[in-house]
Amino acid sequence: MKRPLSLVAICLLTAFLTSCGGGGEGNDTVAEPPTETPTTPAPEPTETPDDELTSVRALGRVCDTGEGFGDLPVYDPTTPGPHPIAVLVENEDGVLIDPGIGVPRDWTVGSSDVELAELVACGTLTERTPNGGTCDFTREDGTVFTLDLVDVTYDLEIFETATGEPVGSLPLEASSGDCPTGLVTSIEEGQAGYFNVFMLEFDDPAVTAALEPYVTP
Repeated sequence: MKRPLSLVAICLLTAFLTSCGGGGEGNDTVAEPPTETPTTPAPEPTETPDDELTSVRALGRVCDTGEGFGDLPVYDPTTPGPHPIAVLVENEDGVLIDPGIGVPRDWTVGSSDVELAELVACGTLTERTPNGGTCDFTREDGTVFTLDLVDVTYDLEIFETATGEPVGSLPLEASSGDCPTGLVTSIEEGQAGYFNVFMLEFDDPAVTAALEPYVTP
């Protein structure tokens, strides 16, 4: 025969069940919200500094805007030099291109040492003169047309690259004697003459003599 639980035992059992969360209102355990892991913001894109040079053509900024590159060496004509120079001339579309004129190698800069340039010469196309040569071109529709080969004259202005200040100017002539090979996409409707800056022939000794007073004063 089972004995009934005493009042003391009942009270102890009730207290034990309550402390273990056994159904008493207001005693439920509240779960903490999950902690979010802070995220690291993506780095801001780095802007290329204005004075960073990656190619000789980048010096064309001096020609186009007159704005120099302050980190480049200052031109001092009282020292013998050579004072490295970059020569840029307009192509048939008016874009400044390095034509690779054959002046002494230690006078010029390339993309690997462009930061040494003290001078930049900017050639503006001023004249195109037919030289008697012609080139035949074939359009996509099969029709053939002829263009005159032209010799060109530039007004070559020389600037200090560090400041953009003008140093001097001189005429520069080049002849066009070869017809292009392969596909030519720069021919415009109504165009009469043709030249390609990369196919121009410069009088390298004459150019060297003209630049000498600036490069090796």
